[in-house]
Amino acid sequence: MATWVPRNWALLTSTPWQTYTVAIGLGLFGIAVAYAIARAIRLHPANARTIGLETGIQNGPLAIAIVLLTFADSPDIGLTLIVPALYSLFIVIVATFVTIWFRRANTAAEQKIPNLL
Repeated sequence: MATWVPRNWALLTSTPWQTYTVAIGLGLFGIAVAYAIARAIRLHPANARTIGLETGIQNGPLAIAIVLLTFADSPDIGLTLIVPALYSLFIVIVATFVTIWFRRANTAAEQKIPNLL
C-alpha cells in the first residue's frame, strides 16, 4: 500500500466514487455472505469468522487472474483492472476492521462462558 498508492495517485483521484463503493462493498459482501453461510450450516462462530475472512480476502487475486486471462488482448485492460486493483487495496483495510470487530465479538462471547476449570 505504501508504494502502490503514491505511484497510482492520479488513477486514484480520477476514479469515480461509485467504483470505490463497488470495490469496498465487494469485500464486505464476500465476508458477510461467507460468514452467513458458515453460520447457517452451524459451524462454530470462530470457524465461520475464519471462513468469512478467507473468502473475502481471496476474491482480489481471483478477480485479477480472471480479468488478465479473459481480457489479455484488450486495449482497455487497465480500465478493466481498476475494480480488482482497488478491491485488493481496500480489502487490507476492510479485513483489518472486520478482524478487530470479530475479535471483540470473540472476547465478548468468551466472557459470557463461565470458566469450568
